[in-house]
Amino acid sequence: MVIYGRYENVTVICILLQFSSDHLQALSNNSHISEEFQYNKNIAKQASMRQNSHLRRTDIRPVLLTTQFLFSDDITLDAGTAHPNLSIAGDKKSLKHEAQPQKVPANPERFDSTVCVLGFEGFSSGKHYWEVDVKKISDWDLGVAKESIQRKGKLSLSPKEGFWALGLSGRDYWAKTDPWTQVTVQKKPQKIGVYLNCQDGRVTFFNVTDMSVLFTFNDCSFSGELYPFFKNSHKETTMRVCSIKEE
Repeated sequence: MVIYGRYENVTVICILLQFSSDHLQALSNNSHISEEFQYNKNIAKQASMRQNSHLRRTDIRPVLLTTQFLFSDDITLDAGTAHPNLSIAGDKKSLKHEAQPQKVPANPERFDSTVCVLGFEGFSSGKHYWEVDVKKISDWDLGVAKESIQRKGKLSLSPKEGFWALGLSGRDYWAKTDPWTQVTVQKKPQKIGVYLNCQDGRVTFFNVTDMSVLFTFNDCSFSGELYPFFKNSHKETTMRVCSIKEE
């Protein structure tokens, strides 16, 4: 669940994650997660009830609440980096894998082999969060990439090559570590949330459907600017960067 609102005249969000008592115990034993999140039942219950007034008090489950607000980033796509088979919508929020390549300039920034695109804005500090709709796509990768990554030829998605990504191939989910790490998913994601913490060197992927943590890259060696990364290898499907709005 994502709670959206205003704080000191700045639009912010905080992420509420639902977990069972077993999950809470497991997370409390994970130093990386416990640093990022704290359990606060009272605040979470109040926020949940404001957003879910139709629920009875007994229906509100314990949740994990972020220790601080996260800024929700308005991510747009950089059409100048898009593979020729990707058409970028006018609002720069969605990408479609076309059956035939588009006529586009062959600039140095453009990917020419792997069907992917970068976000327009890069980040070198702060904490950032965005969500991507992937429900109709069976072959995708999402995450962040260094500005200095290879753009030409087939890409190898791994941290040593400047990519921190998670993806779906057929029915299997993989974190693109070296070697890849298979990720167990309880409920098929309709949307994926990406949380980037530049200071702590951390990238976390969420299943927005149930707000479970899918995978976290810890102790990442970031240098220079990082850009949101989107790869759609499923022909004639559309991937969209979501707008997080108050419900």
